Amino acid sequence: MTLPIDIILVPQGAEYQAVCRGIKKLKPPHPHVIAIPLGINAVTDYFNQKHDHFLPTSQVVLMGLGGSLSPHYKVGDVLIYNTCVLQSNNNQPPFSVLKSSQALINFLDAKLKSKVSLVNGLTTNQVISNSLEKKKLAQIYQTDVVDMESYGVLSAFQNTSVDIAIIRIISDDCNHNIPDISQAITDNGKLKPLTLAWQFSKQPLAAFRLIKGSLIGLKMLEKTVIMLFS
Repeated sequence: MTLPIDIILVPQGAEYQAVCRGIKKLKPPHPHVIAIPLGINAVTDYFNQKHDHFLPTSQVVLMGLGGSLSPHYKVGDVLIYNTCVLQSNNNQPPFSVLKSSQALINFLDAKLKSKVSLVNGLTTNQVISNSLEKKKLAQIYQTDVVDMESYGVLSAFQNTSVDIAIIRIISDDCNHNIPDISQAITDNGKLKPLTLAWQFSKQPLAAFRLIKGSLIGLKMLEKTVIMLFS
């Protein structure tokens, strides 16, 4: 395969650090790793201000964690997006759908071989913490995984020649609740540690499950980077 990946986009914080750990274990040349904010609104603002890293010929992969909407996908599973849907107001159609670059999808699928699944993703503007809500969203949108950035990134490159694809690692399943940490994310896409700790303290078992799943997902994120560029 000769299709290069020039740039990896990854949400700032633990996900960015995991990707950087993987990159450090590889021989150069390396793709450029760029940290982006958390959440679609902050991502949209970010790309409205910054395009200087991207050339018309750039091949970009967004990597990060995501929540499963399907019993078929468990913590640690590696997923490639075919399409990404934006959650609408009141979950009513019409729904806005964007597609990843087919050439990059094929490249990633070939590199990762049987270790990945091709899915449809959903981007929301808040953390989906309730398992019943996850199952409802899966039915409404016919999607398999949820995150807070992918649609915003795809949208930023819609009218450019930049190719982009998305890889998400499952960090929480669809059968258990996780703490509602939406209030721990600032408007500019950063985590508030004290608010996060407070939300965790209110739901310790759910917090433990989320932390455990996130650690598994982050380790797989690091391994996936190594598999892609070895």
